[in-house]
Amino acid sequence: MSNDEIKRWQTRQDGLDKLFLSKGPLPSPGPNEVLVRINAVSLNFRDTEVAMGHYSHHKSINPGDAEPLVPASDMCGAVTAVGPGVGEWQVGDRVVSIFNQSHLEGQIKAADMKSGLGFPLEGVLQEYRVFPAAGLVRAPKHLSDEEAACLPIAAVTAWMAINQFRPLGQPGGADEVVVCQGTGGVAISGLQIAKAAGAKVIITSSSDSKLEKARALGADHTVNYRTTPNWDEKVNEVTNGEGADIILETGGAKTLRRSFEAIGFGGTIACIGYLSGKVDDEEDRTNVNLLALRKTVTLKGLINGPRERFEEMVGFYEDKGIKPVVDRVFPFDKADEALKYLYSGGHFGKVVLALFALSCCCHLASRPSEVLADIVLTLWHVGPVSKYPHPRQFPAPGTPSVASHPNQSILDRREVTSRARAAIMAPRLLALPQTPSQTLVALASLGASAWLLKLIVRHILLRSPANRSRKSPSSSGPHFAAMSADKKRALQDRPVLIVGGGLAGLVAAFELSERGVPTIVIDQENDQNLGGQAFWSLGGIFCVDSVEQRRMGIKDSRELAMRDWFGSAAFDREREDTWPRRWAEAFVNFAADEMEAYVKARGMGFLFNVGWAERGCGRAEGHGNSVPRFHVTWGTGPEVVRVFAEPVKRAAENGVVQFRFRHRVDEIITDETGRAVGVRGKILAPDDSARGVKSSREVVSDFEILGSAVAITSGGIGGNVEAVKKAWPVDRLGPKVPETFVVGVPAHVDGRMIGIAEEVGANVINRDRMWHYTEGLENWNPIWPNHGIRVLPAPSSLWLDATGKRLPPFLFPGADTLATLKHICGTGYDYSWFILDQSIIAREFALSGSEQNPDVTGKSVWKLLTRVFGKRGTVPVQNFQKHGRDFVVRDNLADLVQGMNELQRERGGPVLDLDDVRETIELRDGQFDNAYSKDAQAMLINNGRAYWADSRSRIAPPHKLLDAAHGPLIAVRMNLLTRKTLGGIETNLESNVMKADGQKFAGLYAAGEAAGFGGGGVHGYNSLEGTFLGGCIFSGRAAGRGIADELLGPAEAKGAKANL
Repeated sequence: MSNDEIKRWQTRQDGLDKLFLSKGPLPSPGPNEVLVRINAVSLNFRDTEVAMGHYSHHKSINPGDAEPLVPASDMCGAVTAVGPGVGEWQVGDRVVSIFNQSHLEGQIKAADMKSGLGFPLEGVLQEYRVFPAAGLVRAPKHLSDEEAACLPIAAVTAWMAINQFRPLGQPGGADEVVVCQGTGGVAISGLQIAKAAGAKVIITSSSDSKLEKARALGADHTVNYRTTPNWDEKVNEVTNGEGADIILETGGAKTLRRSFEAIGFGGTIACIGYLSGKVDDEEDRTNVNLLALRKTVTLKGLINGPRERFEEMVGFYEDKGIKPVVDRVFPFDKADEALKYLYSGGHFGKVVLALFALSCCCHLASRPSEVLADIVLTLWHVGPVSKYPHPRQFPAPGTPSVASHPNQSILDRREVTSRARAAIMAPRLLALPQTPSQTLVALASLGASAWLLKLIVRHILLRSPANRSRKSPSSSGPHFAAMSADKKRALQDRPVLIVGGGLAGLVAAFELSERGVPTIVIDQENDQNLGGQAFWSLGGIFCVDSVEQRRMGIKDSRELAMRDWFGSAAFDREREDTWPRRWAEAFVNFAADEMEAYVKARGMGFLFNVGWAERGCGRAEGHGNSVPRFHVTWGTGPEVVRVFAEPVKRAAENGVVQFRFRHRVDEIITDETGRAVGVRGKILAPDDSARGVKSSREVVSDFEILGSAVAITSGGIGGNVEAVKKAWPVDRLGPKVPETFVVGVPAHVDGRMIGIAEEVGANVINRDRMWHYTEGLENWNPIWPNHGIRVLPAPSSLWLDATGKRLPPFLFPGADTLATLKHICGTGYDYSWFILDQSIIAREFALSGSEQNPDVTGKSVWKLLTRVFGKRGTVPVQNFQKHGRDFVVRDNLADLVQGMNELQRERGGPVLDLDDVRETIELRDGQFDNAYSKDAQAMLINNGRAYWADSRSRIAPPHKLLDAAHGPLIAVRMNLLTRKTLGGIETNLESNVMKADGQKFAGLYAAGEAAGFGGGGVHGYNSLEGTFLGGCIFSGRAAGRGIADELLGPAEAKGAKANL
């Protein structure tokens, strides 16, 4: 193929078997046109009709002829060149096509029908296409190319069916009933749009399995029209005879009569499809005049919508975080098979073809170096490398296309040298190493500019494509709007009360608001603290077999994760571990099936590098993660909070949710039956302290709030050192209670509500199980009292106890927290020592917490690159080296040990002997002369570096600590740091609180740390990390859905929710 050719699929409209792949010229944009590199194409039923020559029912276009035609209309791609007069688009913009290219606003005209992509105009099933600048819209930021390609026909048509009679910019849907016929692209888009708008949705289909998927997406009711032919009767039954407000009629004449029976007075039937036939038939004719008059029905034929409404819909999708359902993705060279699959009707949602989308190119290319080479040349308007099927000639410096580049000022300064460099880099990149990390390093060595590296990281390493194998994360079940007037009034008078505005409380409030349930969130702190401890976290989430894991080559599975979890939990209490065991199984299933999709649907994204926390005790059946599972959120804790707080705040603006800040709950109110029906307590004086700062406890008045149910999501005891000491299990972690801790959570994490719940009969279990860290630093710049920061260590540091003895295997950094805690406590001291050097601290010291990771928290790609490739460590780590009380930095070992002894005296520790410390280090160093060793820690280091991501960005190359080339030497005093409560209020799988006699506590729920992250102790004795935020999300979700099911009635798909 020459440099000027592209690949394209064509049809002579003579059958699905007759599609053929051909070559065509690379087009050039003219005035007011843009050239788009097509990354993904979504198929519609219309495309099969065009290919078969059946698309002849529209009066404004002529039937097709035998001339080859490129089919398909829906695509997402990137602008690669712009013609004269184009001001709206720039090179690099992600864009989506509109169906009828001339239909920009208002009602469609006959002339607009002649501008339809894929017929009569050339379609998008090709690698490049020129579009009118006005024939594109901006792709939603939160969607992958494959997802965005699903919007032009299916989503816009559904949007018009629901919103076309509303004023532009005022989408509605709340309190309405929408019927969607079938489970194709339009129907599923209609379901998602209607649910996001607050409507009640009824789905019909002939497949029970597809109806189950629709219920998982949020369908309130489903009807199998094959087993229930009179589906209109079911619609009237579930609407109490009122009928539907809107029906997306995709069946045609044979279903239209039933749509008239199912529609309510003044309703709208949007005619979209014609599966029952498009030929006039005497038997199919319906007395439309009479039926329309009978209920004053509007019958409207729909042919997509204008650009202005498409843009309106994009804003709605971004605001609500809607992601199209992708059934299956085919490669470009299997387009004929994809069309046949679509025609078979076996799909649920959309069928997509992936061409060269950045979000999927990791899966298409054989080597990451090829992917990066392609990106480099694409960004510089050069075109992809010869490995790909459409290379382009390298344009000479100074060509007009450069003028439209979004980085104009950079190109003006360095146009000739940079573009020449790109040309030189392309062939070199093809010879680079196999891994993305190695390739990125090589890019830097070849002189790639900073902004180019930044773009590469942003577009490929930080982007998470939709996980198409996951279940939908949407809530389901009856909606508040569908309740009777009396029930509505009762819930409005007595809303659900959530005590605690942390992550679990926000997730519960989010789920309740999705069902329209009136809710009040009560918290003793001010509004600055919404999100609680989660805000301060690194944002780690435990996922199993995720997109990121597969991209990194990690082979994980539900079975392996389940073994790891139960091997770590070590459940050994017959009564108290009953519900925790069930929660553990349910959580691992959720982590494998739904966690990733659930959080990504809210707008979260993960870093490309999956972290390996709690690497284990050294036994396959014992504690630890067999593979990396720690997914760090891009944006850390604040982003985790944001994606749930924003929709809850929107619900507050709409009157569904209320907040009661500075309200301290002191008592749970129960009625004569024992049901929890409210709370009472004290209103605290206003306090505008910054987030995390200890606030006033001055009381100004009393309060009492009655509700239909109470959920406790107030956290654990980690901020209350006295409560921690009282619960300390001396029998397991003795011989005495530690005297000194640094505190890893704000002071308001006091555990009060656990005791308050116990006072009214809640069963509290596993109090002695806690998760406190052994690598705590005293914060030199504290926010809350005795503020401690945890070091997230990699395995190279030498770990000594307070007496100077090396910790035994397998008590190495990042391996087994609880066993290490037990060992340190067994020495009689409450601290230990890391000995390391500058090379190790620069690569291996990460500090836990959002404020300690400004690069990831601030979503700064450049700062992240500086962390990965720098030699000094992060700025927060450097600050601790300069200012931290626990750090000793010296040029030689004698001075280092002297500094350590000065800190030893502060805590009453023994004097460390220089010779003993030197001998311990030398014995360790002697194991690094070869690439193999008998030393268990050396084995752990080498094993860790076998995971390529850690070898390049997390674990320093093995070396001797006393090698001056890696100096200076560093010693760090590691304090015990309070953090998590693993036991708590016992709950069932709906987060309903249990009593000591095993009965449910009516109306009382608990989630998050207050409930031991589910059940009263889902972790057992040990955490695998990423499970605290994950546990808050999972248990908060269960609480919100459980309460909604109790108050509104359970979802039909109850079986599908058995594992939550």
